[in-house]
Amino acid sequence: MTQSDDSVNARLKQLYADYRRQLPERISYIAQQFEACCEQPAPPAALHNLHYALHKLASSGATFGHAEMGKIARSWEHLTGNILNSAAAASPSQQQEMRSLLAQLSRAATFPDES
Repeated sequence: MTQSDDSVNARLKQLYADYRRQLPERISYIAQQFEACCEQPAPPAALHNLHYALHKLASSGATFGHAEMGKIARSWEHLTGNILNSAAAASPSQQQEMRSLLAQLSRAATFPDES
């Protein structure tokens, strides 16, 4: 391995560590946006913010060693997209499904994929 390879590997390790260090904050933000979606009346931006945060997490999950977390985020992203497209508030059953997805997402974020 060359010095350049070592430098690239060190930078990649740092990127992975930074990503994992930021996960609790990202999950907390998602939880906050979800809870805001359940308020009556729900703030109009909450579902959009939730959808976008899930989209970013779904896109980055596998790249940074959290493929399962990314799959859960993608599933939840699709659900929020359907709710957005319907232009209606989330139903009680959709809220319950999202609550379950939040619990799954939180667990998956705690444990990176096996290498």
